[in-house]
Amino acid sequence: MVACQSIKSIQEKDLNYPSITVTLGANTTAVVAVERTVKNVGEANATYFSDIGMPSGVVVRVFPPVLRFTSVNQELKFSVVFNIMGGGGGASAVQGYLNWVSGRREVRSPISIIYKN
Repeated sequence: MVACQSIKSIQEKDLNYPSITVTLGANTTAVVAVERTVKNVGEANATYFSDIGMPSGVVVRVFPPVLRFTSVNQELKFSVVFNIMGGGGGASAVQGYLNWVSGRREVRSPISIIYKN
């Protein structure tokens, strides 16, 4: 539980939204980790494999790369680690996605990396 009155500000990356947004300074090289919690609303015993699509200059790793749910409404955590090199090459933003893919379903989270001067 978060006590909102005790928090002065929160970064976009720290909100547990399906989308992931990371804001960096222009020409920045950085490693940024984002954590999310997901809930299984499908059937029990579901396995989802991560699939990442990002432009060059951004390396993304997901830990764990596979989510294994054993029950309905079970919650699991995962981390997305961004290794961002060179600040987007002059772009103001780059976009990609994280897909969780099972035999029956595909769940997509858009990813945005915003470069600010």
